[in-house]
This record gives sequence, C-alpha cells and structure tokens, in this order.
Amino acid sequence: MEKVDYVDLNGEHGALTPDLNVPLTDQSLVGSYDLVTDQGTNEHVFNVAEAYRTMHRLAKVGGLLVNVQAVFRGNGYFLYDCSFFEGLAQANQYQILFASYIVTLPGEGDPGDLDEFHIPASADLLDVIDWSRVSNIGICYVFRKARDAEFAPRSPTRWYEPLAHPTVEETRTADLARRVLKRVGAKVRSVMRIPRSRS
Repeated sequence: MEKVDYVDLNGEHGALTPDLNVPLTDQSLVGSYDLVTDQGTNEHVFNVAEAYRTMHRLAKVGGLLVNVQAVFRGNGYFLYDCSFFEGLAQANQYQILFASYIVTLPGEGDPGDLDEFHIPASADLLDVIDWSRVSNIGICYVFRKARDAEFAPRSPTRWYEPLAHPTVEETRTADLARRVLKRVGAKVRSVMRIPRSRS
C-alpha cells in the first residue's frame, strides 16, 4: 500500500476529519482509494445516505468497499440487513464479492474476549440462531465499484429483487446450518437450533 488514511473527527494521529453527515468537500480525495472500509462507523452517522455517498466518492472505479455493520445489539443509530446492502449494490451497480453475517460469541477467557464467525448471508440461517446466547450479530458486504457514476441512494419507492445466492437458495436451512457447523465448529452449535430435515 502506498498510502493509508483514516477518518476520525478528533483528528488525532493525522486522521482526516470530514463530517460524514454532509457532502465531502475535499475534491482531492475523490476517486483516490483502492479500498474504502467501514468497520461500524456509518451506523453512528445520522445522515447515513451521505456517509455511504462519501464512501462511494472516495473509491476508485474497480476499488473495493468493505462494509461491516450491526444487525443485533449494535450501539449506533441504525441496524442493517441484507436488503439494505443489496439495494445499495443494485442502485449503484456494485459487484458483490462477499456477503456474510458475523455471529459473535462470548469468549472463554477475559470478559472482553470474543469469538467471531462469518456465516452465509441467509435470513433463514439467522432464524436458527438463539439470539439470546450471542454477544451480537453483524453483517459484512464487500463491493467492487464497477463504474464512474454519481452515487444513487437506495430508492424507498423502487422494489429491488433479492440477489441470487445460489448456495443458499438451493439448500434447505437445516442442511445449510449443518454445513456451517462443520466449517466453524462446536462453539456455534451452542447457539443454533437446527430444524429437523424433512424426508
């Protein structure tokens, strides 16, 4: 990496200080980054559409936008779901490279120790999780910006077709849950209620 910048309103350690609630004014930053990440900041910005517009403007065409937000037990203004990110991707013709839910379990050591597991972004799979036994649930989407165009917020009046996730749609929830457990292990089993397979 040639250059790494980060945003923090306190300006410490050389941080950039744009207010994500208002349009980006520093034109020298537009289209400057191969990778733009949001590790939970945008849920704390009241004007969330402007925050995502800024991410879009910062990324080069072909650049990646990594979004990690809260679904359950977040601490910001907003909680997110697949429809938000898939609508955003469709409105801006982003290519979705990766999508998952992040299940965070209490760790076995210090109270601050947590274990995180990415599972397929399937609402059906979320239904088998005992939400009372997890520390929180997040969501992760990785987009590739495919074109140089103005940001288009997800329209509340336009219906967006759910995007195809073949590995999820072709698999019953019980089978998918069992496959996830094989990959991530016994810790996740403790928070899942696996439905019985239908014969």
